[in-house]
Amino acid sequence: MAFVAQMKKRTTLLLLGLTLATGGVLLATGEVPMFSSEGVRAKLHTPQPPTGSGRFTVPINARIVCQGDSNTRGAGGNTLLGPKADVKPFCRWLGEALGGSVAITIRAIGGQTAGEGLAQWQDAGSGDFVIVMYGTNDAAPRGWLSGDRVPPANYAKALTAMIQQHRAQGAEVLVLAPLPAGATGIERRVAPYRAAARAAAVAGGAAFLDPVEAFPQDAVVLTSDALHLSANGQKLLGQWLAARIVAAGQGV
Repeated sequence: MAFVAQMKKRTTLLLLGLTLATGGVLLATGEVPMFSSEGVRAKLHTPQPPTGSGRFTVPINARIVCQGDSNTRGAGGNTLLGPKADVKPFCRWLGEALGGSVAITIRAIGGQTAGEGLAQWQDAGSGDFVIVMYGTNDAAPRGWLSGDRVPPANYAKALTAMIQQHRAQGAEVLVLAPLPAGATGIERRVAPYRAAARAAAVAGGAAFLDPVEAFPQDAVVLTSDALHLSANGQKLLGQWLAARIVAAGQGV
């Protein structure tokens, strides 16, 4: 019995050591976000330069389509305790800021890449103004936990096709770069897709903005998974867009 107890103790110490070592490696490589009681602060990057003036006018009663993944849908993200409740997505904040003078349609499915979004919505029609935001899932943000990474060139190709599809139906298109994340490792994987998003916008004849500019330096805007916008993050992004989009007939 003494031998068994001793082996259990050694096994426990070994597992504890491995856990601490793994945690140390993850911290050193930037895979662990800096948590706070409110959520996670985003790692803010130098924004990709916009194309054009970054200001837009849409007609009264315009149909605004927001197309993307879970952050466009307003998903609350997942934690160790399970999924969090969804929050009001940024396009709803945008619609409210425009005084209800536009019709907002959200086409967004969590986990989708740009190529999957292209296939998902190809027969759904378009709007007068389309906001597109993909790229985080293409980057396989959690590394080996996320599955296959889509090469940035393939991502840009799918995004360009999406832009051209909407423009062929008469829509003005605004591409948003992938959002900032809350961990250095995730940011490292997502960064190339921001440049690719801008290149796709230029190739497809769309406007481009980097939404990192929506978030103050020290604001907590992400949930504890370091990927999904919190309620505060969604509100800030919606208000930032609303400062750049005017419905015709309203004051600038």
